Amino acid sequence: MRKIKKINGYLVVRFNDREKRLNEGTGLGSFGVIDAEQYTGVLDIDRDVMEFDSADTLEEAIEQAHSLEAEQDVDEPQVKITIVKETDTDSSEEEIDPVSLFNAEKSTLKAVNENCTVPGLGDLITTQRLYGYTRALTDLGVVEISDERFQVDAALPLNCNMPHLSHEQHKDLQAFISLIKEIEEYANQPSPEEPDNPERTNFQHPPSDHPTYPKIYALGIQLLKDCPENDCIIFRNTFQMVLETDEQLDLLSGFPRRWLSRRIQREYRCLEQMLCYNEAVRKYRQQHPMEARVPNKEGGGDNG
Repeated sequence: MRKIKKINGYLVVRFNDREKRLNEGTGLGSFGVIDAEQYTGVLDIDRDVMEFDSADTLEEAIEQAHSLEAEQDVDEPQVKITIVKETDTDSSEEEIDPVSLFNAEKSTLKAVNENCTVPGLGDLITTQRLYGYTRALTDLGVVEISDERFQVDAALPLNCNMPHLSHEQHKDLQAFISLIKEIEEYANQPSPEEPDNPERTNFQHPPSDHPTYPKIYALGIQLLKDCPENDCIIFRNTFQMVLETDEQLDLLSGFPRRWLSRRIQREYRCLEQMLCYNEAVRKYRQQHPMEARVPNKEGGGDNG
């Protein structure tokens, strides 16, 4: 085998008589074309990677070599997209490959399509979803709409005939259509308004043997919003502990609930004593009158 010409990175080679005799009946001609980088000069090795090996004339081999120039693939420019993620405290960047994104979505939809029991419907849904995915990438500027690598024919072919559906398949299709309609109706509904949550005016488990608990609750809530720097802080902190414990009682049962209930009763008594006798608390209530008054234990009248 001897090199004759080099054209566009390919070698035109001539086979000798011995090579043709040993390979008689295998389609070996008189000339061949091989990539210059893969040429070794040994026919048994080179023939597997030859582009052509059946030309009978030099002119035919040269024409074959010239044809390879037109058949060379045009390398698409590699596009990398950088996504920047920013938060209040951090920022990060991530490179993505649009082709990988497209192929991954295509593979996912193919797997979903295999589980569809209605003939033809899976292909239609898959095509439509892939088309929508590609349009989204286009709108974001990730891919070019003219790029053939991302072309999806969203229309049904003209000769597409929906197959005859069995009774069960027809029911599945109707159920699917109904589900789509329900989703659309739900998506178009306005967001439901949050129900009014009226402000609580009492404990969840008010003690029956402490008639002052409505006043305790009202004063405690007010001190949680605005508390002076005096003994009112003690009242506020004790009230907050009682309030939070009271809200958790329904989660307990048995001994833990009984134990916490007794603890709340003790704290109620402390709050009641401060409400009636603590000078700082009494002064605060005089400056911030409540709707109800606490009975005066000494004289039976009302205290401010």
